[in-house]
Amino acid sequence: LGATGEHGARVRAKEMDCKAGTPTHSIVFCSNRGGAGKTFMAFQAACEAARARPEKKVLVIDFSHYGDVTTLLLGGTAKQPNGDTVGFSKLMEMAPTMDTRVEGLVRDLENAMDVKDLSTAAPTASNSFFGQLFGRRDSAVPTQAPSGPVDLTKYTIQPSTANEAIPSNLYLIPSAGPVSWSEANTSTGAENEVPLLFRKDDGWYPVGRRLAAAADALPEDFDAIFVDTDHLASCVLTKLALTMCDSVVVPLSLNNDDNLRLYVDSTDNALFTDVMIPMMEKQQLRAKVHRMVFTRVLGTESPLTPTSVIDFGIKSAFTPTVAGMKVMDLFAAANYTSYVNKAKFRSMFKDVDDVPNTKAAFAAMYFSAMQSIPDLTTQISERIGVPICTMTTERYEVLKGHDGVAARKRLMSMKAQLQALVISMTSEDYNKPPDYV
Repeated sequence: LGATGEHGARVRAKEMDCKAGTPTHSIVFCSNRGGAGKTFMAFQAACEAARARPEKKVLVIDFSHYGDVTTLLLGGTAKQPNGDTVGFSKLMEMAPTMDTRVEGLVRDLENAMDVKDLSTAAPTASNSFFGQLFGRRDSAVPTQAPSGPVDLTKYTIQPSTANEAIPSNLYLIPSAGPVSWSEANTSTGAENEVPLLFRKDDGWYPVGRRLAAAADALPEDFDAIFVDTDHLASCVLTKLALTMCDSVVVPLSLNNDDNLRLYVDSTDNALFTDVMIPMMEKQQLRAKVHRMVFTRVLGTESPLTPTSVIDFGIKSAFTPTVAGMKVMDLFAAANYTSYVNKAKFRSMFKDVDDVPNTKAAFAAMYFSAMQSIPDLTTQISERIGVPICTMTTERYEVLKGHDGVAARKRLMSMKAQLQALVISMTSEDYNKPPDYV
């Protein structure tokens, strides 16, 4: 782990505070459970960010075990005759080997040497944290010279070449889902081996540090990184993302379990208590909570030009139902109680010194909501990979023999809400008006 003890902690804290390179925004989407809308939000937000700033590049990194955001970006979840999704088939055409996928990136991050590692021997079969994660393959030798930060652009593909609905300035480091992290790709054959996704040793941290350095070394035209993670908040891939990114976005349904499991989880998988706070105490955490977004909230559309509606302190670009607002207020109040009563929870939130110490100010700073998306719009996005920001009122075939048209008024409202959400995650630089249809 490099420097140790109190001095090591101070050094790592200083490293975290001084990382001010590019891109301007790096956002990881985290959740404790499947179904909260994490991947769907990451997909929509990344595409909207790319649309809003065509002169800049957006990078998406797929750190999910299932590769869901890769599937959406490359054409969707519709099944082909062979049983594969359109998105997965396109991935196998564009990135057939690990060298241009996320597992190749992890391999090279482990093998790459940085300045702090020059006095340490290179990882070997016996001491590599990832357990010679790639020890069975001929490409165990790093694919790039072990000097300077790893070049993230070497692992990217351009989804727009396979899916014209995706902005051309969006780039992806893809995951092949279970193929990327299968036993054939990751196992060393050791007896009683613990799979990568369930390892909890801190030996991953040098890889996370190199990943952060690689992100900071991206060319200046990359202005934003969006990272999708697994629903297992304590898995190594999520920790790598939390070490690299500046901001955490937490999607929440109105199910109380979503909020409760941020703090308490019987499998030691609570995002706040079991993952972020221990990382913060070890000076490993770079990302802080920037936004908690309620998803699938019922309500009434606001005008096409989004103006924030504030109820109970929570911002939204639409008018939620009274019942929905009350549930959101309860969740915000519960988080505020932890925020004011425990310094360690307060420290997890971004820019806390700028927030007046009131529940309303806390809710306005950290909470927002997205209106429930019509089923047809959702199906167009998920099954054929068309993000809301580039969706039109043309007729889309979502199932063989079944097509439909998104209602213009509702579609424009969703575009405006998505723009407002992305601005809240990034900055007013992403304020290009939505594409009207």
